[in-house]
Amino acid sequence: KSQNPGLKLDDVRNIMRFSAKKINSSYNLGAGLIQADKAVQIKNSIPRTFLKILEDQYPTLNELTGIISIQGSVIGSDIVSYEITIASGTNPSSWDLIAHYNTNFMKKGVLHRAYDTHDKANGIYTLRLTAKNSRGELSYDDALIKIVN
Repeated sequence: KSQNPGLKLDDVRNIMRFSAKKINSSYNLGAGLIQADKAVQIKNSIPRTFLKILEDQYPTLNELTGIISIQGSVIGSDIVSYEITIASGTNPSSWDLIAHYNTNFMKKGVLHRAYDTHDKANGIYTLRLTAKNSRGELSYDDALIKIVN
């Protein structure tokens, strides 16, 4: 933040995630190893993402069944695309694409209208929203869900 006082707290968080070195592990280690030297070189804000599973839409928070809407927000300058992916477990290494959208504007609210949970077996999954700007910088947010069909 001292390198660019105009950045908001969410911008700093996303820059730290973007610049982190990924660590291969069977444990959930977050975004990875912080690389402060790489982070301070990023001068502009990168996309901000927020993924939300609405409590009032489902009987129990994050216990999903049937066809669901995926809500959240993609915020930032020069957004070019966002995608929603799903993977089994709490620390996945491979992801299945739910939807990919090319867009040049910010999006808030329903990001994907109809995902059919019947395509997956019952269990714990991680949903991920990833946004990309024109410089190729990425931001993501995850939400844990339990599919109970």
